[in-house]
Amino acid sequence: LQLNEPKGNRFAANTLTLQAASMSVTSNPSFGSQTIVRGGASKIGSVQFQAGPAEKVQIQSILISIDNDAAAELTVDDVLAGISNLSLKVADKTIGTTIASPSGAVSGNSFTVSGQLDVDASATVTIDVYADLATNADATVRPFIPINGVTFVGATSSVSTTTPAAATALQTITTAASGTLTATTPIQSTQRVLHAGETGTELMSLKLEAASEAVF
Repeated sequence: LQLNEPKGNRFAANTLTLQAASMSVTSNPSFGSQTIVRGGASKIGSVQFQAGPAEKVQIQSILISIDNDAAAELTVDDVLAGISNLSLKVADKTIGTTIASPSGAVSGNSFTVSGQLDVDASATVTIDVYADLATNADATVRPFIPINGVTFVGATSSVSTTTPAAATALQTITTAASGTLTATTPIQSTQRVLHAGETGTELMSLKLEAASEAVF
């Protein structure tokens, strides 16, 4: 782009780069794959949406699919067992409508979040996935975002776009009937002679470590 003065002199103007609204979808690294005890409401996944630098985006809908295979198979429909009340939360706020009986279809479970979830340009929002896991729930629960599973609109351009280009797996949750308790003996002090009349003498130490749930 050039501007002409009346005398015919030319000056270079600023270069403007046009960018379309964009957004990336990634598994939240701060919430890892883990074992969860069946029998209650649990956080089963966490995903991060990051808007591109061009403009603020307004998320319209989100599809959440659930894979229950030991090895990730994000292109095959599954029949789920013991999974109910699928919901999405931002912090402690539920967005969209809870799905009482979620499907294991690759096409996903649709959450309409229009007007509830805006992401500023270059900003990131974290969305957590929750579900009730009954005592007969699948041994593996792996939520994922299917291809083009998120629809969003540029706040300035009003252009509607979908993402991601490839299915994005979230965390792999292994369900268990109960937690575990591990007992270990840390390195003990060297042997010594105890004398009659001594009190408060440590004879041994024992470390107890619970996993997957609190134990009593």
